[in-house]
Amino acid sequence: MSRSKWEQFIRRCLLHRTHGDEFRELAEFMNEKYQISGRLLIQIIVNCRQAFSISSDPLIPQYIRAGITCGLSKTSDVLYVLIQNWNSVSPEQGLSAESKQPGCLSSPDAIIINDLALIVASNATSHNSSEIRRSLSFTSRWLLALIEWISGDGENRSYLAILTLLEALGILFASIASTEQGILLLGSQDDPDLRQLVVEALDTVLPLLTSISIQLHSRLDMIQKHFHLFRTGFPKEVTQPMQNVQQTPETLQFEANTVDDSNVHARASLYIYLNGALCGRPMLDDSSLISYLNVRFAGDHVSMFIDIIVAAFDVLSNGQARSEGEQAINLYRSFLANRLPPILCLISTSSLEPVPVSLCISQALGRIDLGAFPLSAYDMGGRSSFAGVRQEFLFACALHRLIPEAGVEDLLGEKPMQSLPSHGLYEKDQLVQQISANAQRAEQLIKEIELMEGNAGAIVAAIIELMHSHCRNRETVPLKDLCNLIVRKPPVIDVMTLFRSPGHILSPLCSLLDNWNWDELHGESQPVYEEFGAILLLVLTATSRYELTCSEIGATSSSSFIRQLFQLEANEQSLDDLDEPKRKHLGNWIAALFVADSLSDELTSSCSPHDFYKLVPTLLHQSLEACASGKLNIETLKSGFDYLLEPFLLPSLVVSLQWLASHLWQTTSGTKVTLPLISSLIKPPSSSEAREIHKTVLSMVADPLHLQLQAIADNNPQKRVALAIAEALNPYLTHKWRVNWKSEDLQPLTASPGGLLISICRMFHQLLDWSTSLEVNASPPKFTFKHVSAALHLHGAPKVLLVYLKETKSLVGTEKLEAGLDMLTSIICAPFADTYASTHCLSFRDALKIQHANLVKTLKAGDTLFAELVVRLHRKVEAFSATAPQQEMAIDPTNAISQEISNIDLQNINLEAAAENAEIDVGALGVQPTSDDIDQILEGAAGMENFGTNTMGSGTDDVFGLEGGDMQMMNFDDMDLEGMF
Repeated sequence: MSRSKWEQFIRRCLLHRTHGDEFRELAEFMNEKYQISGRLLIQIIVNCRQAFSISSDPLIPQYIRAGITCGLSKTSDVLYVLIQNWNSVSPEQGLSAESKQPGCLSSPDAIIINDLALIVASNATSHNSSEIRRSLSFTSRWLLALIEWISGDGENRSYLAILTLLEALGILFASIASTEQGILLLGSQDDPDLRQLVVEALDTVLPLLTSISIQLHSRLDMIQKHFHLFRTGFPKEVTQPMQNVQQTPETLQFEANTVDDSNVHARASLYIYLNGALCGRPMLDDSSLISYLNVRFAGDHVSMFIDIIVAAFDVLSNGQARSEGEQAINLYRSFLANRLPPILCLISTSSLEPVPVSLCISQALGRIDLGAFPLSAYDMGGRSSFAGVRQEFLFACALHRLIPEAGVEDLLGEKPMQSLPSHGLYEKDQLVQQISANAQRAEQLIKEIELMEGNAGAIVAAIIELMHSHCRNRETVPLKDLCNLIVRKPPVIDVMTLFRSPGHILSPLCSLLDNWNWDELHGESQPVYEEFGAILLLVLTATSRYELTCSEIGATSSSSFIRQLFQLEANEQSLDDLDEPKRKHLGNWIAALFVADSLSDELTSSCSPHDFYKLVPTLLHQSLEACASGKLNIETLKSGFDYLLEPFLLPSLVVSLQWLASHLWQTTSGTKVTLPLISSLIKPPSSSEAREIHKTVLSMVADPLHLQLQAIADNNPQKRVALAIAEALNPYLTHKWRVNWKSEDLQPLTASPGGLLISICRMFHQLLDWSTSLEVNASPPKFTFKHVSAALHLHGAPKVLLVYLKETKSLVGTEKLEAGLDMLTSIICAPFADTYASTHCLSFRDALKIQHANLVKTLKAGDTLFAELVVRLHRKVEAFSATAPQQEMAIDPTNAISQEISNIDLQNINLEAAAENAEIDVGALGVQPTSDDIDQILEGAAGMENFGTNTMGSGTDDVFGLEGGDMQMMNFDDMDLEGMF
């Protein structure tokens, strides 16, 4: 049988570690004698991954790629086979319930799918309409199945591996949609079934991608808007400019004739990019930043290292010049000392050529303003708080082995005042073991997160891993301790978000809180209240600090407790709206607070935390009404609500003070009762442990409460009381990160003629002048991306982009043009934590897409200079958008294995068993070959250059036998492959 010959051939190639290029030549020769269908070839190769090799064998993707590029197989064949493997898992195959999860195969599958995306994007093979349709259909259905799996219930799931696969499928989808046939299919209304499938896939996957890959989300979002792929129609503001778009031969010829000049790396560009990524809240991850740098510098690691180091120092200098506050300055310093060195290390180790890191750092430090970052010898009075920043960065680089410790003094230019930490470079797994063995270790490590030593990344990874592990295992006591340690030091959360997104950190906590089963309570209830409250308080602290939405932290279900709490935090319910159980709970709490001597365990046992926290606004409203009507005196009211200062009820203080702030605004006549209660609640509790957490609570509610107190003070008899409370809240007003702009920030900008648009143009030219200045160590001009965000909010992306384009057009004919284009590209591509994307349809990229689509109008108007700028800018932005985020940086996997496996018995390898259930109709494949033919092919290949068991250095103990029987997959019942055509 041809099948058996191909199986033997592929196994022998794997055994001899035959390179993919040689495999392609051999496969073409094999196919001349023993023809095989493309789908069957892929099935045999993938089955070798399951039965002969390990799932991560680097030769498997090479062989699949070779099969596609030589024309034996197609992209849809690979997708079909991979999906079929996922569907093939069943209880009869002997997998336990715990092991039936797709995480085992998802990472190797993601590697294959990323290869497919590159093949499609590079046009290495031709794709007809039917092939593109099948590929789009398969990819869309797989995306839907993954989202359904992620949303389902279950434990012990490999979420990271699944998200990696999800991201790879998204990249493949974008590549397919960008092909000529893909554009025709998605732009046509002739295939409603495919269109509906794609619409459903995009609608489902885009919300999740915001926390996985901002770059991929932007790209798919652009595809969705460009092709009107919406369930409820396309927004008017997009359809109107796009509805009459045409690509004429004239515009295509114009684009072809538009030549890009040499790339200029303006100093301000990375400064703008990092400012956007850090000034709202941290929006950087390894893959997106490294992908951006790789596209920008195209392998020039020396320039990359110099420019990113200089930009990090510039952002820190700008933060000090703008007096951005202690928490922002500390975050910028932590990025420089804790975040940047590991990224540089990651890039350096992945580079094929050694990077002269010491030389790069030396040149970068030579471009930094000595006035902002003085040497210790020139800071005799200790006036500069940044005198030690250079040392911090250099020793962090030495800690990560980028430079030798002995070289620090030469690079610094003076004898250093510090040294490497005595404990050396931390490793995450070791820290996890230390904390598991000694809970006290966690407190010490969380304190070290704020140090500028270079070890924060490992500590953050260990803490998050432990928190998520506790969530999965419902180990609420140690989770409570970790949450309390973090809540007492909110700046720690800032550093944590440098390494992980808030959604990644908080989503498991929200899920645990939403699914907390109060019916399983055994023993005393108040300790459980305290555990629940500690976890809830961490969620509330982070959401308040960064102005996060429910969707950003994973609380998307309408039944989510977190979502309901956010919606009800300032709204009480009338007694008529309460059902009987809620009325009973309300009566019990009123009696306990104002009548009984203490809060009994019976009270908290009968009322779950879910019910209590949602009842707090109503409890406050009814109590204040009773006090105002004379049924309750003010001292009893205050002493009753003093119970909220108990550690196990402290999170309710957040809801209480938020409701009271709203109540002040709604009814100023009740301030005689409300103000004394607020004054009582903001006083620190007696417990030292609770006192630290109480400070965090006040920092969450200080802003709205302070605002309302000032608003009512003017015409109120209680003015002195209100102003005294407002003054007491002053130390807590710097808690929140100002993700969005404030009106008072814009007053100086809008006061001048032309307002905000003229101001951002002025900033653009200041940055341009600084970038082209001959003074290499000049201080950066004051800049914040929040002003760009404000312009987007007030004027819309199309108008702001048009202003920037006109300013750039004014540079035509000058030496500043290339730098201006480079800066504008960074403004468009910079990540920024802002609500603009969720409240407006058009982003900068969308506006640029419209400008590019309207080239025909621009050319008809005779404005060729403007059209040329649009084409060049569009190319630059697309270059960043089209590059997939780098998922991992590692050494070449083909160098990982070196031993021979001559003792493997090919006859006893159970390859056929893996394919036994495959529903592929092979059919008759021609003549029956003899085994001698296979041997002749392989023996002939053995004489070729670089062919042999040791050629690749990738074979053997590590490739075969390590994971042979550990295949864990999941059955997606809804993925009917036969119905996908």
